[in-house]
Amino acid sequence: MNNTTLTDDKFVTFSLSVPKLESNVNFYRVTNEIGDQLDNRHSLEIIDWLRNFIAKHDERVGRGGTVCPFIPQALVQGTIWVGVLDFVKLNSSLSEFLEFLQQARSTFLNLSTSHFGKMLSFLMVFPHLNEEVAVELILTAQNHLKMDFLEHGLMLGEFFPRNNVPSLRNEAFFPFRSPVPMMGIRHMIEEDVAFFELAGKTAPKNAVQYLKTYVKFFAEDERYRSGVIRAKASIERLSGKEGAKN
Repeated sequence: MNNTTLTDDKFVTFSLSVPKLESNVNFYRVTNEIGDQLDNRHSLEIIDWLRNFIAKHDERVGRGGTVCPFIPQALVQGTIWVGVLDFVKLNSSLSEFLEFLQQARSTFLNLSTSHFGKMLSFLMVFPHLNEEVAVELILTAQNHLKMDFLEHGLMLGEFFPRNNVPSLRNEAFFPFRSPVPMMGIRHMIEEDVAFFELAGKTAPKNAVQYLKTYVKFFAEDERYRSGVIRAKASIERLSGKEGAKN
């Protein structure tokens, strides 16, 4: 982290440098009141998406509340940070992208510990790449780093316009579709066990790995006891399916 301004409660910024990028990547704090002054069209698209879709109720979710229960409170507290990355300058280099994400992970953990706690989230937007190239880069990077992030208690999410990952309760609703390709970082929570179980439908071996990491991370925290019990049961069930295949 090169430049950090944490004294202004209304508008907080920090920047990360990326090797071979000519300029730093600037992250901006977003709330219900601030963020509109950003002059980047893509940032404004994401802010509108957060406020008017993710933070709103949608009956297609299949439950009460907003599309993401986390977002309304995060917008009030100002714990969402948005950064726009110009990876065209890197020729979509996977190694540089992975290096940036690992640097972002370290910064996330530092800021979470020192200032913003478990409500912190990063959204990293990649609007300057062709969508097909951006999606391939995002999915490949997630495949490389997902377990690394989970071992740090973090979720590394992927969002893009044609993301076909369904919601947990409605296979015809796709809440991970965003106006432009991006990745998100947030803390793992108890309810994430459901997403790992969902992965078991198509990739049971991977799901078992995710669930085991979840159990290991939360095993000593009594607050997550029910989630750990559920995860252990899912590990046994999915391991049985894998054994039957073999």
